[in-house]
Amino acid sequence: MLYNYLKVTLRNMARYKGYTFLNVAGLSVGLAVCFLLFLWVKDELSYDRFHENAGRMYRSVWKARFGENEWEIPQVPMPLAGTMAREFPEVEWVTQIFEGGFTLKKDDEWVREKNVLFVDEGFFKVFSVEAVAGNLSAALEDPNTVLLTEDAARRYFGDSYRDDALGRTVRQNDGKDWHVGGVVKNWPEQSHLKFDFLAPLKSLPHLEQRKEQWSSASCLTYFTLKNAAGAPALHAKLQAWVDKHLMADKVWQQGGNYTSFPFHPVADIYLKPNRSYIWIFSITGIFILVVAGINFINLATARALTRAREVGVRKALGSTRPQLVRQFFGEALVYVLVSAVLAVLLAEAALPFFNDLAAKT
Repeated sequence: MLYNYLKVTLRNMARYKGYTFLNVAGLSVGLAVCFLLFLWVKDELSYDRFHENAGRMYRSVWKARFGENEWEIPQVPMPLAGTMAREFPEVEWVTQIFEGGFTLKKDDEWVREKNVLFVDEGFFKVFSVEAVAGNLSAALEDPNTVLLTEDAARRYFGDSYRDDALGRTVRQNDGKDWHVGGVVKNWPEQSHLKFDFLAPLKSLPHLEQRKEQWSSASCLTYFTLKNAAGAPALHAKLQAWVDKHLMADKVWQQGGNYTSFPFHPVADIYLKPNRSYIWIFSITGIFILVVAGINFINLATARALTRAREVGVRKALGSTRPQLVRQFFGEALVYVLVSAVLAVLLAEAALPFFNDLAAKT
């Protein structure tokens, strides 16, 4: 019976080529566009989700007003990290990051490396970083040591970087030699942080001088909580500590001045400002899918009159209503399956152009 249904369906598709082309082409293009849109949405929703502790990771911001100046920035004073680790048992790990760069010598030319993160040892506790070569936990103890991603190591040491990079040096334009202490796996594109090099935070003298300064916006501070459910309570406890120890200064109490250090989930840093675009693309994808489905149904309905004679003949030959229903549903299923396969092929062919348009990989 199933073979007979399939044979009749294929005959009808071959006989009514124009109808088959319109139906399959319309549904295939609609599905292909939906696939591309939802790939984009999936990529957007995956930002900063690859970390092992993604659900418990937060970044502090500095929200304050002093005189005529008011700000809310991700750079916070240096002492905040130590205070959180020391005063609040809810905090599991803390790390500080300074985004910078340096110029290195590669062969006979100087290259400006912009994606450099100066980090402390806590970086590897908070963020999920996988080593390719070297000991990450000990690599940054020396202020003259640097870690490279696989792509960066390949640029400077060739394809044999796994064996050749460790112990080598790269020279900075001020004459400083950085010793390669390890190579890490390439950082996923789906991250609000980008880096090709990891260098010790302690190698920056100007930050070392700010360790006790609450008045300087210095670096990024990230931390993990032992339990994400404790975030609201920690907000209140941290603000109470700030009010007691920092706002006690009479200068800060004048003229409506204030200071606070709220924190936000790392997974929301990229997602939150882009949430409206995600909704727009999701709704657009669903709308296109619905339109493609309606078009498919309309074409099938319009052709129903030409099938009425066939239905009459089949009933006269003994076909029952359930058999006819199965036949027509089976035909629709074949059209949908063929359209889905073509849609995947179309989406695959269009993906490079879509990546260029959306600046994605």
